[in-house]
Amino acid sequence: MTWKAGGPGPRAYELATILVAAVCALLVQSGQSNPSHTADLKPPKELTMSTSSAAMHLTAESFDTLTAPGTGPILVDFWASWCPPCRAIAPTIDALADEFAGQVAVAKLDIDAHHEIAERLGVSSIPTLILFNDGVEVERIVGVLPKPELNDRLTALSAEAVRASTR
Repeated sequence: MTWKAGGPGPRAYELATILVAAVCALLVQSGQSNPSHTADLKPPKELTMSTSSAAMHLTAESFDTLTAPGTGPILVDFWASWCPPCRAIAPTIDALADEFAGQVAVAKLDIDAHHEIAERLGVSSIPTLILFNDGVEVERIVGVLPKPELNDRLTALSAEAVRASTR
């Protein structure tokens, strides 16, 4: 993307995107379609600028190490800070990292910082969640899924990893 001289910079567009996502989330959260009824609502936590995370943040090197053959199950969330759906699913990814600790590794890869990995794997839309088991991609999820569905998929991945290790 190219920015015009004198125009708003990338940070302004990122903040505008977050604002739009927050308003949309508030409307969905409240079940109201009329914005005038949202005065008493608070912004969802996932749309704040916090950078804390329970999931590991990967680099190109750590990605290759953690997805190598024999490393067990891992979920990798391909995301970007400017992506509202990525920000919306972030708390779910962090919660899954806590819930599946010791069973399935959960990690995030910022596609802006490590675009070569996204390109190598053909990730063209975000968020994209890729589940690997022993270095092999076993499932790819594009978009946002509810936490119970992601939980079921990680439970199945963990069970498959246990079965594979006992063979």
